[in-house]
Amino acid sequence: MIARWTSNSNVTHMPDISAIQKALNEQKLDGWLFYDILHRDAIAYRVLGLEHAMAKRRWFYMIPAKGAPRKLVHRIEAAALDSLPGEKMVYAAAEELEKNLKKLVGARRKWRCNIRRRIRSRTFRWWMLGPSS
Repeated sequence: MIARWTSNSNVTHMPDISAIQKALNEQKLDGWLFYDILHRDAIAYRVLGLEHAMAKRRWFYMIPAKGAPRKLVHRIEAAALDSLPGEKMVYAAAEELEKNLKKLVGARRKWRCNIRRRIRSRTFRWWMLGPSS
């Protein structure tokens, strides 16, 4: 089991980062990127032990296979991931989001991410797939 949680949805916990990193290394992945907006990824909330508050702006949380986690949050909801360990980066404009997403993931090439196939964010889609010629 990578994360532990209780059946009471009001109880939060700290994710077991070392257990997640061990699982990532076993699967030969460079990291796990969590992403959410409007509470669309229940897995992220469950694994990370976040309260079920509705985030109206995108947040990202990267757990690398080695090293400390990092988080990226919108300036207006800057406290959204304060319960989680790791360095925090903030964005407001699309350009900042794009720049900080690249910093968040870094040179990692093989990572897991729970994202619906329909991504409406042009910036995130561009970043995931790369610019088209």
